[in-house]
Amino acid sequence: MRDDDEDDEDDALNLARSLDPVTSKMFVNELLAKLDTVKGHRRKVENAVLVVAGNLLYNWQHGESGTTRYSRDHSGITVSSRYNPRGVSTRKIESIMDALRDNGYIHHKMGFYSKPKKEGKQSRAKPKKPLLDLALKHDLLVDSTLIDKSSEIIRLKNAEKQLIEYEDDEITSAMRNDLADWNNFMEQYDVDLWLSNAEIKADERLSKTDFAKTQLYRVFNRSSFSEGGRFYGHWLQQVESKHRILTQLNQKDTVEVDWSSLHPAMLYALDGLPIPVEDLYFLPGITLERGVIKEIMLIILNTESQTGAVAAINKNLKGKLTLSDGSSIKAKTILDALKRKHRYISKHFYTGVARRLQFLDSEMIRHIMKGFIREHVPMVPIHDSIITWRSCEHIAQKLMREAVETMLLQKGIGQLNTIKDDELGWIDRYIGPSLRAVPEHERREMTIGDPTDLLGEKGDRFFEVSRDIEARQNRRKKVRS
Repeated sequence: MRDDDEDDEDDALNLARSLDPVTSKMFVNELLAKLDTVKGHRRKVENAVLVVAGNLLYNWQHGESGTTRYSRDHSGITVSSRYNPRGVSTRKIESIMDALRDNGYIHHKMGFYSKPKKEGKQSRAKPKKPLLDLALKHDLLVDSTLIDKSSEIIRLKNAEKQLIEYEDDEITSAMRNDLADWNNFMEQYDVDLWLSNAEIKADERLSKTDFAKTQLYRVFNRSSFSEGGRFYGHWLQQVESKHRILTQLNQKDTVEVDWSSLHPAMLYALDGLPIPVEDLYFLPGITLERGVIKEIMLIILNTESQTGAVAAINKNLKGKLTLSDGSSIKAKTILDALKRKHRYISKHFYTGVARRLQFLDSEMIRHIMKGFIREHVPMVPIHDSIITWRSCEHIAQKLMREAVETMLLQKGIGQLNTIKDDELGWIDRYIGPSLRAVPEHERREMTIGDPTDLLGEKGDRFFEVSRDIEARQNRRKKVRS
């Protein structure tokens, strides 16, 4: 299941992305000579063409579908928006898309919105051969686009996942400064995969990867700086785990360190409860793959009703609810089993608590990023895991322990769903772990471990480390041969 704050901007029209105005000048002039229905101030029209064409060509090369999704809602982003460095209006984008469609330069599918259902789809466009030929004529299909350096790296979306404006304060300014520090720090390091060009081109997903994307940004949701907040934007985050083990930082081998069962474990810790020793995703008698049960647990924490969870499971896990004996199992049966297993934190089920947990884990990653900068060691966050030099794995685990202790054990917040946004907006305001009232006789019945297990003190159980050295060595032999 996609997280609520999952980066869904890969195919969306990005107002900070455009063609290079210098190298594309002849292309823009030739194209505008054909689009005679587009009226307005020349500079404004040119800026709009730079943005529209830049997005169309970029998504055609790097997007999964090759299409560009955009909104025709005139009440959206304004020309003076922090997300709109070229000051391009929605009306101007709309008129250029219409002209490109009418002149046979793009495939176009009009979007819609249903007020009764409160849902819809944005309009979509995809380049046709005449536009691609024109771009090829002017050498614009290779490194032809750029992202404005002033592009906003702290982004806020509403419930409809639309970017919205906000006023900066000490919180957002501190977040932006910390992230800018990381972006600047990592510019001195090369991030690469130990794969040949032929292997990259042969892989459908890798072949569309934009390896120039190295700047991170954060996305907050539901008009709140206490929901979401995870880091997005680096090309490595889009790479499958089977290829991430081949990551190199300045030609040095890496390790990926991950938290195990992070969100359910966080709920136990935040409620002042010991974390069960057994795998939090293990259900006795239900022989589904662990990854399937994990995804179902994430659905439980992301959705706001059991009905919604069942619908999401049936949609996202269709064909995966098959037990080892070949029989199928109903979604509700699994939901009931997870509720029994985690009865002490089940009050958080179907509350959408995952969005606030994502804020906490993103703040933990922020803490870790600052630590790596202090250590002068490179790292790349993969949502709730980190990739760094293999020789610095001990630094990663040290900083991860510190983050858990600082953000959770020392500053637990207990009743997540009753915290106001302004109280949740700054981690340092939290005081003391909540005292979750669990009757003593029920505590005795629990199979528990030491609460400090969250910090990895018991054999680092809370860490999962990807260090498949044999696979890496075999890959090198294959590449070199």
